[in-house]
Amino acid sequence: MLPLKLSDRENKLIMIMLGVVVFYLFYRFLLVAKWNDIDKLKAQVRDARIELRLAESKIKILEAFETKAGVREENIPLTKEEKALEVLRSLSQATSKSGLNLISIKPNLAVREGMKFDITSNGSYQDLYQFLKILRELQMLISIDEIDVRGAEERKPTLEIQMSITAYH
Repeated sequence: MLPLKLSDRENKLIMIMLGVVVFYLFYRFLLVAKWNDIDKLKAQVRDARIELRLAESKIKILEAFETKAGVREENIPLTKEEKALEVLRSLSQATSKSGLNLISIKPNLAVREGMKFDITSNGSYQDLYQFLKILRELQMLISIDEIDVRGAEERKPTLEIQMSITAYH
């Protein structure tokens, strides 16, 4: 086969045609496929955003219902006195649930960290065990600093219990 002798014009036309064919192949097989993938991803993002907005609006509605019903407490920081009252309420509920007979609770205000209380009560070993078990399950951290358990001078197996605790709220 003989080499073709082409003019400059024909060489330029062949180069242009070759460029058009390469662009067409690139466009047809690579670019269109990627654009389709991009369109699918955009649709997924749009759907996810709609679901997110819907979920956020549902959360706002539920929060409004909770505050209206009084179920949800606002994130208002409690004062030290309010925290102390809450600790006292929790301690008195724990003693009544456990069966301990609460004689007195005295706050100790000299403590800088936490809230310290001196508790005097009486009851059985089982009542004391239940009280300690309830303390462990409370929403606040309670540390027992001292505990003094003595047998009462009665015929029943009753204990006189004095303890010093620190509550961290």
